[in-house]
Amino acid sequence: MSAPASPNRLLALLPEDERQPLVTRAEIVSLSSHEELYATTGPIDSVYFPLDVAASILVDDGQSEAVEIATIGNEGMLGSAVVLGVPQAWGRTLIPVAGTALRLHAEALRAHLAQLPVLGTLLTRYLYALTRHIAQSSACHHYHSMEGRCARWLLMLQDRVSQETFALTQQFLSEILGVRRATVNLVLRRFKQDKLLAYTRGHIQILDRAGLEAVACPCYTIMTAEYQRVLTL
Repeated sequence: MSAPASPNRLLALLPEDERQPLVTRAEIVSLSSHEELYATTGPIDSVYFPLDVAASILVDDGQSEAVEIATIGNEGMLGSAVVLGVPQAWGRTLIPVAGTALRLHAEALRAHLAQLPVLGTLLTRYLYALTRHIAQSSACHHYHSMEGRCARWLLMLQDRVSQETFALTQQFLSEILGVRRATVNLVLRRFKQDKLLAYTRGHIQILDRAGLEAVACPCYTIMTAEYQRVLTL
């Protein structure tokens, strides 16, 4: 496998001589909607660099309620705790929108980290950005309206899968946002009435991105700017 500029934006930041060894040892895999990649505190045998797929990391309250703490797509990687020497998942990792990713065995990544200096620096910076993302998500859940949170999440999803239309059910969106399905239904109905998006039979199409950005809480701008700032090598 050759190493062209990758649709994964994290890998695309690597110089050719460091991207080549990673891509050569990786394989492209298809990930299905609702697929669970990692269980909560489960082992990380492989890491993934999303190409056109998104993943949600969820944490629960120890009983039955769960909420998303991070949305990861082609800006990053899944299984990043391996970089810290902890091959254990941050939380339950689910796929909200199906797509493809590069899969690399965790042991192979660890071996490359010892040999590729730019990779180590890049992934350390990415971990910082992801930690800020998780912290910002916590504040977002506490302070911001459901409309603002939902708009922010849809924008981040679009950024990470590079699509205008994606298959997504109200039930799954309610699980991601940690609210009742009826609440999500009301929000999506308002967005549809305002012509921000179209929603039919489990498919969402963003029609007015600028309008959705105006509705989104400030966390969208904060998170996006932080990734851009931190990942500038």
